[in-house]
Amino acid sequence: MEHWVEYLICALAALAAGFVNSIAGGGTLLTFPALVYSLGTEVMANTTSTVGLFPGSLAGAWGSRAHLKGIKSWLLILIPPSIAGSILGAMMVTRFPQHFRLLVPWLLVLASTLFLIQPLISKQKSMDSMVEDNPTKSFFTILGLVLFQFLVAIYGGYFGAGIGILMIAALSFMGIPDIFRVNGLKNVLAFTINSVAAFVFCMDAPMNWKFAGGMAFFSIIGGYLGGTFSQRIPRKLLRFVIIAIGYILASYYFFKVG
Repeated sequence: MEHWVEYLICALAALAAGFVNSIAGGGTLLTFPALVYSLGTEVMANTTSTVGLFPGSLAGAWGSRAHLKGIKSWLLILIPPSIAGSILGAMMVTRFPQHFRLLVPWLLVLASTLFLIQPLISKQKSMDSMVEDNPTKSFFTILGLVLFQFLVAIYGGYFGAGIGILMIAALSFMGIPDIFRVNGLKNVLAFTINSVAAFVFCMDAPMNWKFAGGMAFFSIIGGYLGGTFSQRIPRKLLRFVIIAIGYILASYYFFKVG
């Protein structure tokens, strides 16, 4: 079988991505370099990674449905900007691929930094969970969330690593205190962003379906294993490895572009 080494690398990357996404996030930082190595182009690696990993976000959204009680109205508010922003971000990749290649090192730095500061956001979220469980809906809260979610969705449609951390920060600081509700809402919005971007890429982007299909299968297995063994995994070590990979890749691409 031709290119079996590349298929194996991407399958293992997808398995690991599904695993870490269910525990700490950051799966894109694993699949993206594997696909760049296998396919030789950053744009196709990005689009194939998005399509290959979005089934895992569906599993996360479905598993969070029980935590949406009482805040489903927020979905009606935040899904439209999520769709619009994701379409815009994905179309920016397909319409301006040369710019994506130049932005790759900056995107990797951003994603890695988000994972670096994640404990600070999680700490704040835990503190917020002690306040009243009655999210407010003032005009400025809604407007701020909608605008921020639109920007997050643009980034999510364009590259996507770290969007969950951004949404957790916004939802925690702007009136939705409960930990499980924040995670549930974040998972549904992440699935919305990822699925819309995947649809745009399927319709209007270079794509390697052999890699995408195989990675979707292995990412689901990885997500299941991560959910099953999450309590036995040292999360700090996982985060350290993901962050290190992100910064090493960013350094490589800065050198390559320069």
